[in-house]
Amino acid sequence: MRLLQEIENEQSQSQEKGLEEEREKEIEDGKKLILNFLTGFESIPFDKLAPRQAYDQLAKIKDGLLKNNNTFVNKIITETGGTPLHYAIKSNVNIETIKLLIAAKSDVNAENKWYPLHLAIRYCKINTIQILIAAGAKVNYRADELTSLHCAIKYHSPKEVFLLLLSSNVDVNAETKKTPLHLACIEKLDIEIIRLLVCAGANVNAQTRLTPLQIAKKNKMLDVVSFLKKAGAVDEESIEEVSQKENKK
Repeated sequence: MRLLQEIENEQSQSQEKGLEEEREKEIEDGKKLILNFLTGFESIPFDKLAPRQAYDQLAKIKDGLLKNNNTFVNKIITETGGTPLHYAIKSNVNIETIKLLIAAKSDVNAENKWYPLHLAIRYCKINTIQILIAAGAKVNYRADELTSLHCAIKYHSPKEVFLLLLSSNVDVNAETKKTPLHLACIEKLDIEIIRLLVCAGANVNAQTRLTPLQIAKKNKMLDVVSFLKKAGAVDEESIEEVSQKENKK
């Protein structure tokens, strides 16, 4: 009886060891799959494949990524120092790459100096921005003292990016060293973007060292100066008077 029990225990331990080794192999295979996927995805001519063939290719890749809930997608450090999601956004890969990595539980808020959303904005990948926000990317997280809105302004993003961010509860008055409106005037953005920010609630009289109006004047943005005044921005002399009144309270 004791011998039988020992045999059963040995078999059980052997099975557990086998399962553990199998799991480790799956993880390693999965890592290779993701890295190969990221570097070789563009070589798959999805646009030239028949619909059924394209579907089968994607299904095969997705099955590998999702197998056993492979959370290692967030632990891999690529040669660039980020997660596969960071790598994918910076690389010229198909949008399906992003979708599959997110489906495989990639952390859309993983930080590697910059967040995935900041990178997508920097590289002007509008579809990726939309997908990341829908997947839970935090629009008000800061990287290098920049929120996603500051980032869009710094890299002169197209109007579509601003509309996406502003419709996602981004803080239009977030202060780093400058509010988004300050930065927009520093970067001499088109008045259409200035209007979007103000209509979304940007404070036209926000002060750091200078107000947005003062910056616009300095940069000779005459149309912006006119618009900001109409939107309630006060002139320099009035600002000093307001400050004095505030200090007396």
